[in-house]
Amino acid sequence: MSEEILIPTNFSVITDFLSTESTVCVLGNCKELGNWDIVRSVELTRQVYSQNNEQQIWNVTIHLPLLQEVEYKYVIKENGFLSCWETFPVNRKLDVSKNKQEIIEEEKVKVKVKENEKGKGKGKGKGKVKVNKKEQEQEQEQEQKQEREQTVISKFGKYQQNYRDKWVDSDLLVDEMLIILQMDLEGEEKIPGIYLDAEVIPEAAINNTKEENRSQFSVKISKRKSKKTQKGSEKERNQDLLKWESYSVVDTEIYRHKCPVHNKDTFDLTILYKDQEMIARTTLTNNSIKNNSGQVVLPLFDTTHELVGEVTLRYYKIMPFLGKRKKHNNLSNIFRTYWSPKKDQVYIGHRGSGSNKGWSRVQENSILSFQLAQNSKVSDWIEFDVQITKDQKIVVYHDFHVTIKQESNILKIPICKMTEKEFFSHRNDGLRSKREKNYQKKLNKIKQSKYENLKMKAQSRRVTKTPNTNRKKQKGENQVTECNENTLDNPQKNRLLTKSTYIKSKSSTDLASLTTGKPRKIEKKKKKTQENLLKKHFKLQKTLITDRFINLDHIFQQLNDDLNFNIEIKYPYTFTSEKELNYPDRNAVVDKTLEIVLKYSKGKTPKRIIFSSFDPIICLMVHWKQPKFPVFFLNDGGSELYENPLMNSLEHALHFSSKSKFKGIVCHTEPLLTNKKFVQEVHNHNLVLFTYGDHNNDKNYLQIQKNLKVDGIIGDKVSKINLKSVNK
Repeated sequence: MSEEILIPTNFSVITDFLSTESTVCVLGNCKELGNWDIVRSVELTRQVYSQNNEQQIWNVTIHLPLLQEVEYKYVIKENGFLSCWETFPVNRKLDVSKNKQEIIEEEKVKVKVKENEKGKGKGKGKGKVKVNKKEQEQEQEQEQKQEREQTVISKFGKYQQNYRDKWVDSDLLVDEMLIILQMDLEGEEKIPGIYLDAEVIPEAAINNTKEENRSQFSVKISKRKSKKTQKGSEKERNQDLLKWESYSVVDTEIYRHKCPVHNKDTFDLTILYKDQEMIARTTLTNNSIKNNSGQVVLPLFDTTHELVGEVTLRYYKIMPFLGKRKKHNNLSNIFRTYWSPKKDQVYIGHRGSGSNKGWSRVQENSILSFQLAQNSKVSDWIEFDVQITKDQKIVVYHDFHVTIKQESNILKIPICKMTEKEFFSHRNDGLRSKREKNYQKKLNKIKQSKYENLKMKAQSRRVTKTPNTNRKKQKGENQVTECNENTLDNPQKNRLLTKSTYIKSKSSTDLASLTTGKPRKIEKKKKKTQENLLKKHFKLQKTLITDRFINLDHIFQQLNDDLNFNIEIKYPYTFTSEKELNYPDRNAVVDKTLEIVLKYSKGKTPKRIIFSSFDPIICLMVHWKQPKFPVFFLNDGGSELYENPLMNSLEHALHFSSKSKFKGIVCHTEPLLTNKKFVQEVHNHNLVLFTYGDHNNDKNYLQIQKNLKVDGIIGDKVSKINLKSVNK
């Protein structure tokens, strides 16, 4: 076995001034650089940069094997945890210029020269060459200068001129977890999630019970000091004094803290008024947050250790991704930070070629629907929903229940309580019953509105008695009024009223002619009423083309690579429904989804994939568990109220997405049209904006959104709408 020849290589990079807790590391595609494993990355030593005091230079010498090309990038760790990394579309590259044969020949020549010098030196001083020391020093200095000129010191986050100044991303869990705390807003607490006795509440708190003044109160969470850390080194003291990162979101606050997976620390939770006056305090221990998510109620004590109230917190643990990180989920190829849509507006097929709520005749979230969307050449994007089954499989389906029709009974079975085989064995038996219900609802609405209009017209046509009219007309008028009063509640039996709707004139003679049985001739106009259109539409919907249910693997296996995906991860919107369905942990849902996506998205340039969800914690998990694909936060703009306040307005969505470093927001079109300035606000935060809703199927609203520079449209009329022809 021939020994592997290693060549010493110097890595040097300049960064802005970093704290003592931060270190720069290098990792790459060879064994010496950790094979893209962040845990095995090589640390660089800090040096003072003489040219600029605000910058630092980092150096390390690594012996690399003889390879044609080495790919690498720099990362920054803080307290041993990954803080940020470079996200160039192309990794840094290093060419090893010398071949193995050339190095071996050079070594042989050196050996021969040394042997000759030794042989000459054995003689009586013959062959000795006098060398001047000054000349040797000058030659060495010149060689060092040449080496300095050849070595180019790069800057962290800056690669080449054709890229922007900084390509840096952050937030990734490797061997640590993230704990998130959120104040619970159930009930009518004067301070969000905090209940205090009336005798203990300070006067300032009583005078500031409104929502806009809740920001006067703050909660600080810090690690409790231990005796060991007090006597330890400076690094241990700094780690001990680290506080939880918090950011306010309108009327609630989120606290997050990164710590080892097996965390046994204890934290102090202090409630302050205007960051100065202490109201109460409590202790948060690891035993109180055993599960990955839940609710905890902690007692509050004052300075004299008397019980003064309690605080309600919802906690979530985001665990690192447990899949094959070395192969798929590493820093070799990063996509989420430099992902951006095309310059033109992107059209995304809703659930494939459109949803089944009156838009598409093909079953939604099916392979056939996806293929039709791909063949339509309107867009190269599709949106679909995924959720988890009982046996931890990811399937494609929108609703949380599968409707099964058995004889006269209709059963609704939760998908999380079905296995994948049970899910595949059922077809959309409940689609017809759903369509019939929707049809009956719409028909009843039309009849109700028709009846109300009829009633209003009848009341306006009531004729009062006049002294200048003969007796016959008065009888006829009385008959009409009696008929109106007695038969308004049943318009189907009242033929007089149904005929009177075709009369334009409101004179008493026309009403009298109706009673005498001589109705006026009316020209029949050929108009398509709303009821007839609905009936025709329902007949078309009866011919819905169904397809078998699928899972997430089928989509990657059966669709072409040029089709991009918007994957919406479904999770119950309320805490009560989450308990009723006994839904699996969020970590399991996200990990199983990422495992499939990362398995099929190999290579340096895979298809574009974005993740979205209405659940804010799901969005945080997808963002923290992988560095490749961007995350969009779904929000309906407050049309429905949810238990989690982050889901109730566009302002919440914007603030939460920007603070969490998501890529964009997907919001409903209706609240966006009432607040058109929101598009510019989203772009000012360097976020991308997508919209969804029935308005996206109308060309007029598409034109409005195109003028507002909305980045993406999720719509149902994939085969009919062409965004390029909107301006024409």
